[in-house]
Amino acid sequence: MAEARLPEAPVAEATLAEATLAEATLAEATLAEATETQPSVLDAVGEPSIAAPASAPPVVSVVVVTYQSRRHLPDLVQSLRSQTFHDFELIQIDSASKDGSNAVLSLHWPGLRQTASPENLGYRRGNQLGIQQARGEYIVVMNDDVELHPRLLEELVDAARREERVAIVAPAILVYGDSTRVNAAGSDLLPVGFYAARGKDHPFQGLRRPRGIAAASGCCFLVRRDFLERSGGFAPVFDTLPSGWHASLEDLDLCWRAWAEGWRVVYQPKALLWHKYTQKGLDVGRFASLVGGRLVFVWMNFPGRFLARFAPVLSFTELALLCWSCLRGPRFVRAWATCWHWAWRNRRRLNELRRVRHARRVASDATLLGLFSHGLVAPPGLRRSWPLRAALRAWFAGNALCLGWPFRRAGLAAEQSPATPSPQRPYLGLKRLGDVVSATLLLILLAPIFCLLALLVRLQLGRPVLFRQTRIGRNDQPFTLYKFRSMLDDQDRDGRPRPDAERLPPFGQWLRGWSLDELPQLWNVLRGDMSFVGPRPLLPEYLPRYSAEHRLRHALRPGLSGLAQVNGRNRSSWRKRLDLDCEYVRSVSLALDLQIAWMTVGRLLRRDGIAHESAATMPEFQGLPHDA
Repeated sequence: MAEARLPEAPVAEATLAEATLAEATLAEATLAEATETQPSVLDAVGEPSIAAPASAPPVVSVVVVTYQSRRHLPDLVQSLRSQTFHDFELIQIDSASKDGSNAVLSLHWPGLRQTASPENLGYRRGNQLGIQQARGEYIVVMNDDVELHPRLLEELVDAARREERVAIVAPAILVYGDSTRVNAAGSDLLPVGFYAARGKDHPFQGLRRPRGIAAASGCCFLVRRDFLERSGGFAPVFDTLPSGWHASLEDLDLCWRAWAEGWRVVYQPKALLWHKYTQKGLDVGRFASLVGGRLVFVWMNFPGRFLARFAPVLSFTELALLCWSCLRGPRFVRAWATCWHWAWRNRRRLNELRRVRHARRVASDATLLGLFSHGLVAPPGLRRSWPLRAALRAWFAGNALCLGWPFRRAGLAAEQSPATPSPQRPYLGLKRLGDVVSATLLLILLAPIFCLLALLVRLQLGRPVLFRQTRIGRNDQPFTLYKFRSMLDDQDRDGRPRPDAERLPPFGQWLRGWSLDELPQLWNVLRGDMSFVGPRPLLPEYLPRYSAEHRLRHALRPGLSGLAQVNGRNRSSWRKRLDLDCEYVRSVSLALDLQIAWMTVGRLLRRDGIAHESAATMPEFQGLPHDA
């Protein structure tokens, strides 16, 4: 798709605005009379106030929650009319506006699906109500104070369709009136549970590349309907926070669940819109929303290993929040204490939600740790004060220390179209040197064990002692893989090999259980066919069955063990194994290799994941469309 040309800074059309305001004034009485006869949106049925037209479902449903938005809606209407993607419906949820906001869109948008609420539903409840009414395959949640580039919807849908496992797409949100300055390019996540607008007030030129991101900004994002149906959308627990503020960390929580459940969240800079954003002061309500939302987010989503790892910086941050609230006055101290009291009273409910989420999780620790930012993320006002800047640098250094540098990019793809890592990367040369030295030493030290195992295989299974098979290595090049034989050559009456489970004797199961059959692959490591750590080498017939993204697994030498082997081994699905292989290629580092080696030892001692749940060995890979 051709690059979208950046237009000049948006300017609202005076004629449309004047006409809208005039017509809205004339229609207010009629609309108010009609609204009196509409059922409440909070009744037991929960149906929208205006019935949806009976027609084929659109591809996209655009959900806009309005509140006192009359001055912003003409720009939104005009930019929606200018979209190059036309197969979408518009859903408006009006939260008890008194300025005629609910009349503006209905006057200028035929077929509008509109719900007028008698109370202010806030961000989460309003959008959740709109999502429930949406019929589209994709749902775009957006603020009412935005103006859209004509190709926004087209680029968002194109990014979602490009990869099957993309759940959420974040656009580039620019400052209204300025096409060069970023308001948010998604959100950055910190180990303590806080988030910040990614690239805020930075030049847009430096954020023009698509990539995976930790979270989308709640201002505008596209979300896939099938992911929402599985995850349940925004978590209702955020509604019960004792903050009095209309929004919290529900958008961050939704994106975290997408990553944890094996989906991806991506940033698409070709999708542009402008946000009429003004920085709001941190009053008591917003402070309580941040403190309470952070507690809920961390409590429900962070595994115990993360909590232990981040314990120093989590404790320091909570102490800093308490000290800051003391400086601001009793109301802030009361808000901080109220949030903690609420969390303690609701601990059973939070623990139950935590158990449910961890049961649904398929992503590895490395993937989730890779979502956190190591950089200095702070509002511009704090960056201009050198004492606060120095304190923030120390705090972020603590974050990075607890997080660990090996996971800098473990969870995020650098690009939506991943490029092969350069073989000149410094660590890859060191990795190969370590492979040669280690393989040489092990072949010498284990020579007696090799002789003993060869004798046992000869006595138990017969000839040949070694099993040779062609596998695919780095850059799709074939090589011969060596293993100790572990199966019999039994055949049925028609001369065909019997099923693997029937040909695998107890001795072969013992060899495989302790991975002793893999020892001859030390020779493959010494020759340069393989490495100690990397994606496992697979069969040549699988090559045409990979997706374009999963071919990235062949950018490095295959390994004796890998990220997929320490996260399920043969019990994992093919999709999860291939995703973990690509994740390793993107995040390869010395510390990650050492961690995988250590986890491999634990897996071997527990003899975990040897067999697939439905077969003695991993079933044949038929391609992702048929992957279970």
